[in-house]
Amino acid sequence: MTVSRRQHHFRTWQNRRARGSDEYFLMIRVNDWKLSKKTEFISHLVPDQYLFPPFQHVTLYGPFFLREGLHPGVLCQAIESACRKCPGFILELSGWIRLRGRRGLAIAHDIEVSSAFREFYDVLWHSIAPLTESLSWIDRDPLQRLFHITHSYNMRTRDAESVCERIRRMIEMGAVTTAGSTEKGENRADGNHEVFMPEYAPLTVFRIALLKNGSVRAEFDMPSGDWLTRPLAYRHERAVISLKQYRHISGIELVGPPKSPKAPPFVVSDLHLGHENIIKYCRRPFSSAAEMDEVLINNWNRVVGSNDEVLFLGDLRYGPTAAPPAEYLGKLAGRITYIRGNHDEDTPGQVSSVEKKTGGLDLLFIHDPAGAPPDYDGWIIHGHAHNNNIREYPFIDFIHRRVNVSIEMTGYRPVSLSTILGYIARKGQRARIDLLPSTTNEM
Repeated sequence: MTVSRRQHHFRTWQNRRARGSDEYFLMIRVNDWKLSKKTEFISHLVPDQYLFPPFQHVTLYGPFFLREGLHPGVLCQAIESACRKCPGFILELSGWIRLRGRRGLAIAHDIEVSSAFREFYDVLWHSIAPLTESLSWIDRDPLQRLFHITHSYNMRTRDAESVCERIRRMIEMGAVTTAGSTEKGENRADGNHEVFMPEYAPLTVFRIALLKNGSVRAEFDMPSGDWLTRPLAYRHERAVISLKQYRHISGIELVGPPKSPKAPPFVVSDLHLGHENIIKYCRRPFSSAAEMDEVLINNWNRVVGSNDEVLFLGDLRYGPTAAPPAEYLGKLAGRITYIRGNHDEDTPGQVSSVEKKTGGLDLLFIHDPAGAPPDYDGWIIHGHAHNNNIREYPFIDFIHRRVNVSIEMTGYRPVSLSTILGYIARKGQRARIDLLPSTTNEM
C-alpha cells in the first residue's frame, strides 16, 4: 500500500507523541482588551463545545517537535538570533475574516504585516525549520502563513455563519465609533456594538511566547532581549519596563538632543492629556496617564522651539483627573494656534479652523474632518479620528486629500508641515500612507 507524504508525516507525529516527546508552539502574545472582549462575547453566542484561545496571539510556527537529540536551548538561540535589533512590531488589524481548517471554521481578525515583519519572519523560519518537525503544512513555506488573531476555532459551519451574521448586523447598526469622540461614546465601550466594530488599527507587539505541551514555557521580551519566566512575563511591573524600553528603541519616546531640524510650523492633534482610558481605546504604548503626559510633553518640547509656530488641532486634555488647560499649555513650547476640539473647554484665543495656502496648495486645519465644508477643494488637515480606523482615516489619504495628524499617527510628537507637504509632493501611485513612515518599523 502506498503511503502519502502526509500520512507518513502524521504517523511520525503519532509515534513522537507516543514516546512522550514534547510538543511546542511559537506565537506572539497579544495583550489587548478590545480583542479579548471580542473573544469573550463570541464565546457567549455559541455552545460550550467550542474552543477559544487561552490568550490572544498570532501564531508564528507549530505545533512542532524538536528533532531527535536537540536540546530546547537551540530553539531559544534561534529565536534570539531572529529578534536581534527588533524592539517589537506594529501589526495592522484588517477586519474580520472566516477561515476553514481541518476540524471546522475559525473566526478571526486579519493582519496586514509590514515588510520589516516579513523579513523578521523569513529569518525566524529559516532558523527554526531545520531544527523541527512540524505537522502543519503551513510551516513548510514561510510565504504560506496567513497571520491573524483567532477568536474561536473548530466551529461547525452553521454556528460560524450565525456568529458572522450577528457581527454583520452589529456593524450595520453603527458599531464603528471614534475613540473619545463623545463622553457617551466612552460609556458605550462596554456595549456590544463597540465589541464588534471592524478594527483597522495598528497593534504593537513585542513578546514571543514559547509553549511547551500547551503551556507557556517562557516569553522572549524583544525590547530587552531577555527570556522571561511565565510568572515574570505576566507581571504588570515588568510590562511597564518593557513598554518604556520599546518606546526608547523604536523612537516613540524621544531621548536625544532637543529640537527637530525640520522647519515650523508644526501640526498635531488630540493629546488627550490626563485621559487614562485613551490608552486602551487607542492602544497607546503607555502604562498610565501620568507616564503618557510626561512623554507627550517631553516629545513636544524636543521637537518644538520656544518661538516655533504650532497648529494644535484640538482635544488637549480630557477626564475628571486631568489638569486645567492652562496648566498643560504652560508646559508646551512654541507659539500655539489652538483650534478647538470636541472635548475642549473654552480657552482664550481658540478658533474653529485655520486656512492657509502653502506650496501651491489650499489647506484647511480643523479638528473634525466632518466639519469641513462639503465643497472644499483643498487638503483637509485634521485630528479627531485617532488611529481606530486607519483604512478610512490614515495619516495621508491621497484620494480624499486628507491628513490625519492625531498624535497616534505622527509618532506621538508634532510633525512639521513641510514633512507633510513633502509626502504629498511624492505621492507616486500610493492611495494612502497609514502611519508617518519614520514611526513604523520600516527602518
